[in-house]
Amino acid sequence: MKMRYIMLLLITITFISSCSVDDSGNSNDSASEQITIPQWNLINVQGKTADIKHNFKLGDIVWTFDQFTGTLSISNNNTNKNLEDGLASGEYTFIFTENTSKELFLIIDGNDYGKLIFSGENNSTLTIDQSYTVKGFTADNSYIYTFSKTTTTIEI
Repeated sequence: MKMRYIMLLLITITFISSCSVDDSGNSNDSASEQITIPQWNLINVQGKTADIKHNFKLGDIVWTFDQFTGTLSISNNNTNKNLEDGLASGEYTFIFTENTSKELFLIIDGNDYGKLIFSGENNSTLTIDQSYTVKGFTADNSYIYTFSKTTTTIEI
């Protein structure tokens, strides 16, 4: 019986002494990963039927599309409520869809918001033209919204 206790004690001591805590921060398990999130800054609004032209500074109105959750987050810091600036701050559901001509359109909260046109180096400019919907051309008080892409990097 005494031998059994000695063996158990030796196994326990061996087990405890073989464990270590690595607090050096060099473990691959603790390494953080970074992801880059594109953000779209509204820089210009033009009216199709009305003579409206507004420019905004980077950061005034920012749209962030989360394609994994289908959520569009908008931060609208425009203080001049007389200027057309798209949607108010908040979260909206969205999807991208194509028409039969393979043109890309944005649907926000179930409403056709307009045709998407990417341009510039590395598709750094996004234009949403509300005069075109999935169903075709419309001339109703539509706007053209122009966005410039910036990115932010976060650690996860």
